[in-house]
Amino acid sequence: MQKYKINLNYMPFFMFFIIKERKRNVKFALHQIKSEINFVFSKESLTFALSLSETYFGAKRKRIALNQ
Repeated sequence: MQKYKINLNYMPFFMFFIIKERKRNVKFALHQIKSEINFVFSKESLTFALSLSETYFGAKRKRIALNQ
């Protein structure tokens, strides 16, 4: 878990960008998040963060699909 320490410290910052971009295209949002926080995260924790956001967006898309 040690290599994700930076990532977890900045998680509120990261979540802000997820929430901010949630109404846009998912691929665009992920690209936007990656470019916004690229200067903050190490490569490993950025990968971890993006996989978390993909899980978040995937779950949200399924919920939206079920509601329609």
